[in-house]
Amino acid sequence: MVGRPADANCSSNTVELARASSHATFSPPWRVRLRTPQGASSEVDLFTYRHKLPRMSELNFCELISIKPIGEGTRVCLDLVDRLDSDEGVLLGDTGHGYLLVLSENQKSATYPARPFRINCGAIHHYLLQEDESTCYLSELHPEQSVTIVHARTGNQRSVPIGRIKMETRPLLRVIAEWSGTRISATLQDADSVRLMTRDQQAVDVRSLQPGDALCFQPDEPGRHLGQRIDETIREL
Repeated sequence: MVGRPADANCSSNTVELARASSHATFSPPWRVRLRTPQGASSEVDLFTYRHKLPRMSELNFCELISIKPIGEGTRVCLDLVDRLDSDEGVLLGDTGHGYLLVLSENQKSATYPARPFRINCGAIHHYLLQEDESTCYLSELHPEQSVTIVHARTGNQRSVPIGRIKMETRPLLRVIAEWSGTRISATLQDADSVRLMTRDQQAVDVRSLQPGDALCFQPDEPGRHLGQRIDETIREL
């Protein structure tokens, strides 16, 4: 990691300009001074601003009930334009009752090399949760669009653009869990490169999970139109 030089400060009227200046120099100005139109200024740690956005509000753990093969389907991989930590991933699920945290492929497995930019998001029908609490279908995503990346250990989140989307036919598993009497599920590829975070902070691949494991997820309630929350009673199974 590059050390912080003593004179590595800069001034900028906007965070966007500060971000740009951090990429324009060999030694990044890790701290920037931002000025308001009224002339007031404050110092901001650029790394913190870029990588430690507000936390997801309700990361919790659900109990795994079963994993079962359901046949082949279209699987979606998101290849992002930045390196992901092994504890980072996206929140996705079959229904609006809750979303499992599916981790990046920043660890090699017995059958796959590490792909630190990739998240295997499973079946094409999944909801994916964004930082503004809206959802989108995996089928709607496109390159250059950003998705919300969540850190499993801290709940911190950041927004990262998509560089490439890969859709291929693959064998799928239905992962079914329960939380407070509510069914939480996701449909993931049957592969040892697909990992979920357990309560003991272990990244476990879907082939090694056992009933009773506690899986990191975010609870929610069904009731959205075009991804935006609405006040309506909707039954999802």
